[in-house]
Amino acid sequence: MHKFFALVLACLLWGVQAKEIKSMPSAPTSGDQAMLLLGENNLPLTEPVRHEIKLDYYDCKGLVGDWFLELLQSEMHYFEQQTSLKKISLKTCIVGAASDRNVKQGKYTVYFYDSDAQLNNCIIKKQCANTRNVALVPKNGGVYRSYFLSDRDTYRFHQHCVTPLGKWHANTTCYTIDNSPQDSR
Repeated sequence: MHKFFALVLACLLWGVQAKEIKSMPSAPTSGDQAMLLLGENNLPLTEPVRHEIKLDYYDCKGLVGDWFLELLQSEMHYFEQQTSLKKISLKTCIVGAASDRNVKQGKYTVYFYDSDAQLNNCIIKKQCANTRNVALVPKNGGVYRSYFLSDRDTYRFHQHCVTPLGKWHANTTCYTIDNSPQDSR
């Protein structure tokens, strides 16, 4: 009986191992622009559209490279489909940058919304119905993409990590995966 449960557990654990993302061949993986268009000290070239104690928020336009925005949206829609979460348009986006008072200074997160109204409800009123964001995690000489998706109505959330070369780690963040160099390949 114990062997059966060990086999079932092994199969379940095997199912959450890193997977290659194969369903998104049309998403670009590089482009003429940088991922984020930053100036000196890795700071955005534009002024924040909103300032808070720990975060400054910037418009995605002029900050996130077009090809990179397309990649993030494509992967986010893929994860919505894989987790059976409601698909949102992702047409509105804002970038949160940790301010100098925040321990994680230099960390950038791209937040996606269905509309400007949802962005305002979430950023200003702190009432987020559907959370879709990607934290950009510099690690092992590359930038990992740590996805967070949630639905307030169903109390469900999912986390995924995609390495710089497209290896998908399901059900985890990029902060918790192995730091070994082969992990980024």
